[in-house]
Amino acid sequence: GAIAQIQIAGSTNMEEGLKVGYAVAERSAGHFKGRTRLMLFTDERPNVGATGKESFMGMARAASQRGVGLTTVGVGTGFGAELATAISSVRGVVEE
Repeated sequence: GAIAQIQIAGSTNMEEGLKVGYAVAERSAGHFKGRTRLMLFTDERPNVGATGKESFMGMARAASQRGVGLTTVGVGTGFGAELATAISSVRGVVEE
């Protein structure tokens, strides 16, 4: 139902999307065995909210320390991979 409510508004608010995604991932992590990952589908053109790589790197690092990984998928014809590559390269602590 939530996915059906997503609307195109002509902007990319990657910051808010990551905040919501990480919150959902962390809430649901205890309901199954295995690793928890957030999937980010992006045109890599954030233009609303935080737009700098540093903000996203900080979010990815903090989440990785809490056990939530990140996979990025680029979409669109103007996709440039610099930001997506940087934030998806964050590695968390592996539990033994």
